[in-house]
Amino acid sequence: MTIMRPFTAAHEEYDNGLFCPAEDGPNELGLDAPLVARRLIREGLVDVFALESDVHVGVGLPWYTRRGNRRPLCVPDAFVAFGVRLRERRSWRIDRENVVPAMCVHVETRVNRPDILGPTKERCERLGVKEYLIFAPDQVTGFRLHKGRYRLIQPDGDGGVRSRLLGLRLVSEYGYPRFVDAASGEVVLTRREQALRSVRAKRANLIPRTGD
Repeated sequence: MTIMRPFTAAHEEYDNGLFCPAEDGPNELGLDAPLVARRLIREGLVDVFALESDVHVGVGLPWYTRRGNRRPLCVPDAFVAFGVRLRERRSWRIDRENVVPAMCVHVETRVNRPDILGPTKERCERLGVKEYLIFAPDQVTGFRLHKGRYRLIQPDGDGGVRSRLLGLRLVSEYGYPRFVDAASGEVVLTRREQALRSVRAKRANLIPRTGD
């Protein structure tokens, strides 16, 4: 399996193993890798749109088209819908919201691969989901709606896939997902990295005590 290069290696503040999503270290994909990948994707999108009052980031919510349907159309790991009111939701009812999510992301596993590349992808295409992204440790795949049909998004040189709707790129680093601002190239910090940056800033601002 080919693991994408460390995307943040060029940034000085990421040196010394700052990015470490799993207990066994950033270069080892443990058994919990899909769970960690889902968490990083969900937290990254939630943090990016935290201040947007009309953007809903759904995490693990089933989609339904109308009341009475017991089987969901799909359950993406994360999705983004624009122009909706912020509130708690236990599912996404397209008939009630009157909004089709603009983008959804799936974390690929050996079990779900046939579904997310087959029936689920076809349902999202028919619904009109404009961007459909799939993350796997060795490959990021994306599809963009064009004239009602999905077309493969050409990956960037580092293997990342660009979402025009979000202004973000989804890349693989040490086999785990990262979001990158497409315009500035700035990496969206994980919550652990945000905490470490805050601690470092506080320590840098501490005034050293001097004895008499």
